[in-house]
Amino acid sequence: MRRFHWLPVVVLAPIILPGCGGTNTTDGAQAYNRSSTYAETPIAPGVSGYANEILTVSAFVNAAEIKEASGVSRVVAGLKRLPIIPKRVFLLGATATNAEWWKKPLEDAKISVVPVVGTSAEGWDKVVKTLGVAKILSNGPKDGGVNPDGLKAAQTSLSSQFVAEGVRFVIVNTDTPLKTDKPGSLPGLWLKGAVEAAKENTVVVGWRSLAALGEKDDTPVIADSGALGKATKVVAWVSSSAVAPLAKKVVDSGPISLAVGGGMGQDKLPHVGLLEIKKDGTLTARIAKLSDTSLPTTVLEASLWSPAPKATTPAAKPAQPIKK
Repeated sequence: MRRFHWLPVVVLAPIILPGCGGTNTTDGAQAYNRSSTYAETPIAPGVSGYANEILTVSAFVNAAEIKEASGVSRVVAGLKRLPIIPKRVFLLGATATNAEWWKKPLEDAKISVVPVVGTSAEGWDKVVKTLGVAKILSNGPKDGGVNPDGLKAAQTSLSSQFVAEGVRFVIVNTDTPLKTDKPGSLPGLWLKGAVEAAKENTVVVGWRSLAALGEKDDTPVIADSGALGKATKVVAWVSSSAVAPLAKKVVDSGPISLAVGGGMGQDKLPHVGLLEIKKDGTLTARIAKLSDTSLPTTVLEASLWSPAPKATTPAAKPAQPIKK
């Protein structure tokens, strides 16, 4: 199995935060030695393989930033330069037009795709059909019956959820049309129910950031983003960014906010988000800058979840002779 060998990056001292095994974020200050992070850690004596082997990688791309088909080919080529090619790519801001651009390059690279709606759902049925994702995006909230969120239209394929490699991904339309309509609306009660019922570590993916939604939406699951970290297994909220990439907590008890895209620079290649899933369940998020000619460069990193250390049984004391 190939190991990650990234270019050197810069990081801040870890900030230890609540969560099983601890959570930390790193960005911007000191040289980072990856060799210690990827030192081979045996699962158990006599067991083949290593606990910190990376099983799969999921990538998150701000598709709205890619303005032409040639740019898509460059992005996919950059993803293929990763030491482990992503198993799937989430396209934030997918449209009927750019879905056509992404379809063949991703198929040729054998990378599956999950489109995520941006600020407009126009042509969304065509997106789903073009990318062949009707089975993945099929269990979102409906507008019939009780309709507690007051949906104007069914969100069956615009907000949805699925489990892969032991992680639950919840896709959410962050501009859901409601009867009390406004930009930045969510199917809040559906989302709250989905994340509270999840038994797996959960990653929420939507166009708008957690911080932006917190300013505009009074739904409990968003207004108190700390509740996501305290009462649920949500470890990250992935969104788009048009300005600069981000990996930080909105509040200490909440999930990591991972904003992808932004800061493309003169080469017009984006910053992408990466979610690594290791053999022991450890989850790590990264922001990486793609390149046309070399390995991507990690610019931000966040440890989302790691298993609690196993308790060790103290060695038995030697028997003492009976005093007569």
